[in-house]
Amino acid sequence: MRIAVEEIPEEGLEVDFGPGDPWALEAAHRALEGEVLHVAGHLEVRRVGPGVQVSGRAAAAVAQTCVRCLRDVRVEVEGSVSLWYEHLPERTSDHATLSADALDVGFLDGGELDLGLALMEYLALEGPVIVRCGEARVTAPEDGPCELERRPEEPAADARFAVLRDLELDD
Repeated sequence: MRIAVEEIPEEGLEVDFGPGDPWALEAAHRALEGEVLHVAGHLEVRRVGPGVQVSGRAAAAVAQTCVRCLRDVRVEVEGSVSLWYEHLPERTSDHATLSADALDVGFLDGGELDLGLALMEYLALEGPVIVRCGEARVTAPEDGPCELERRPEEPAADARFAVLRDLELDD
């Protein structure tokens, strides 16, 4: 969902979204890398000085696989959204000059804010880095320890070749 910054009214815009909004489903899928089970929220978009503030609440849940035990898990992200966007800084030659303050700032695409990218940014930053049972925001539908999958042990060497173990070869 793209919003022209110049068309944002002085009182701001309020956007409710849910599972019927393709842009929100795509944002949740790309940010949390799984089949989207739930997405919903309410965002307020306001122009403040030279930038745009996006605030509100968002929630999403996706199905993933635990990297340790390979069980199906549910990854859930829910909380307050507070993001800031500005126009890209002036370019000098082939490089843009960014200050340390710019690390917490997103950039507008031309004169537009892509609300899907803003939602994706929030979900990606709040989601787990590694999907493992027992980690924050990760729940397994079944109880039990989260252990590495055990592989069968290597078969023992054939006893007929045991004599070769001590064999020394001359060059």
